[in-house]
Amino acid sequence: MPASVVMKEFRAGKLHSGKKVKGRKRKIVKNPKQAKAIQLSYLRAEGRIGPRKKSKKSSHKRVSGKRG
Repeated sequence: MPASVVMKEFRAGKLHSGKKVKGRKRKIVKNPKQAKAIQLSYLRAEGRIGPRKKSKKSSHKRVSGKRG
């Protein structure tokens, strides 16, 4: 499906999550943020936008406990 169709299907209530598998029902997407994520995925697959940016989160973990 082209990325331009994703939001149209979402608004019509026909956008499904996941791949089509024989014998299984796919859930209908009701969250607009999830629909936008699906659209971004299709845009990346089509090469219309670049890959995801890596976050610059620190790798330090907080340690809670007594100091002494």
